[in-house]
Amino acid sequence: MAETEWVRSLKAEFRSPTTVELSWSLDGSWDDLEQKVWCKNSAADSWDYEYAVHADAKSFTWRDCNPGNSYDFCVGARSKGGSWYYGYLYGVPSDAILGGLSVTGADAASGDISVEWERNPHASLGRAELWCADEASPWSASPDAVTDSDGFTFEGLPGGRMYWLWVRQRYSESGYTDRQAERVWLPGLANLRWEYAEDRTAVRLTWEANEYLKGISGQGTAASSPTEGAWATVWHEDRSTPGGWVKVDGWIPATTEEYTVAGLKPGHAYRFCVRIRDFGYPVWEEGMYDNDLYTPYIDMPALSKPKAVSALRAEYSKADGEMRVTWRNNEANAGAVMQPYEGVRVYRSADGGAWEQVYSGEPCEELAEEVARGRSYSYRVVPWNAAGSAPGVESAPVAVAAELPPLAPRAVSAAL
Repeated sequence: MAETEWVRSLKAEFRSPTTVELSWSLDGSWDDLEQKVWCKNSAADSWDYEYAVHADAKSFTWRDCNPGNSYDFCVGARSKGGSWYYGYLYGVPSDAILGGLSVTGADAASGDISVEWERNPHASLGRAELWCADEASPWSASPDAVTDSDGFTFEGLPGGRMYWLWVRQRYSESGYTDRQAERVWLPGLANLRWEYAEDRTAVRLTWEANEYLKGISGQGTAASSPTEGAWATVWHEDRSTPGGWVKVDGWIPATTEEYTVAGLKPGHAYRFCVRIRDFGYPVWEEGMYDNDLYTPYIDMPALSKPKAVSALRAEYSKADGEMRVTWRNNEANAGAVMQPYEGVRVYRSADGGAWEQVYSGEPCEELAEEVARGRSYSYRVVPWNAAGSAPGVESAPVAVAAELPPLAPRAVSAAL
């Protein structure tokens, strides 16, 4: 027999958890070929099963597998009176009916986790049963879901938790194989974004909170240490003081998905953090998981002429006949001498004329007054305290249209 004669390409494919199909090929020339197949449990020391197969056979089906075990296979071939040549396969698992379970998506806002698994396309399979559990929830006796497909989405899960996922693929009433996924972390927050606000003196943050957590959101204003419901917090850190995180406000309801941080120092850089927590989750501990979102450092523009007032705006209401003036007092921009403000003065100029004081009193951020029509008005706001007055800020002129006289009656011809 030539040296090239050999058993090649031995493969094993499970058609069911109890049935495996072997296939192979032979190289070289054979005289009066004889072939045999041996099978055994991988844990056994000796080959338990021996089968003689037809000389022309290139495959063999074995139906004595026991699910949950691994098997070894051997195919032998020889010419009449010659030596045996073998091909081997070791450690083939009988649960190859079910491939790996993988997580294909986890959406923090909706609370959806999607999984897929591989099924042997040759096997006759029934339903797949799925389980999902977190650290505070034991596995349920019955499956959380049943499907005939090879994928599933768990919907509306609480965020801020670690999950285990399990799929069991049945091939008979009592026969099945299992696969468990790695731990899956589902955050409670997603998509933190930022933008400058209030003439680039503040930062507006927006984010998406987990739907389940919004449904159990704490209501009103929280105490320093809430004990139930879901709450969020906003923090900032000045790059000049690393690690000096400052809580911007108290705990805010989990339904809140935006927050504007004011009072930031011009010329400084800040990064921001939003955190959410479910106070009813029994296994949560401080620092247990990273349930926070962070922005990069954001540079606050340095003001060449610090504005003690920002967002000054005048609007005329035709219905009320009033001019409404609004602004924001920025004590942080006025210098240490000007902090705090003791009062505000508001001046008005009509048609570009002289400035007339229309208000002087306690610090406020809104003024409404009746004005005559047919003129244009500008406003100036000047904060002050015992040390003096801060640089004032002027609004753009606002024109108030003159009231039109009533239309004179006109004759209407009766002729068509």
